[in-house]
Amino acid sequence: MGANNQWHDALCHALEQEGWGITRDPLPLVVNPEVKRHPVQGGGDSVVAADRGDEHIAIEVKSFGQDSAIVRFYEALRQYLSDRTLLQHQYPQYVLYLAVPLEIYNSFFSTPLARAIMNSEDLNLIVYNPHLQQITHWINT
Repeated sequence: MGANNQWHDALCHALEQEGWGITRDPLPLVVNPEVKRHPVQGGGDSVVAADRGDEHIAIEVKSFGQDSAIVRFYEALRQYLSDRTLLQHQYPQYVLYLAVPLEIYNSFFSTPLARAIMNSEDLNLIVYNPHLQQITHWINT
């Protein structure tokens, strides 16, 4: 199993430990009836839906490889904004989160630049420790 799948599986396990049920994995987001957005095969990036009682969340699970942190941040932000728009039209009951491993959060997402962009774009984060399979922070902007 690749590292990207391990991150995905670790996040799903962490959500289940907090009482969330994974309801759609992946959650398909349709651009139009002929074109569907599918997770990148082997890339580890996908949208997962989870429910807990009356709460409904969708989580954009991103892999953060060896590329520049700022490049990966902008790619994640662009995908998050696109998915949030699609989600609002197709599944308005869901709130979208971007899942970020703790190591990536500590090294980049906690910087003043990243925080300013997260606040201006209303970016919700789930920070998780993939090694312990635990959620460490829920950040709602």
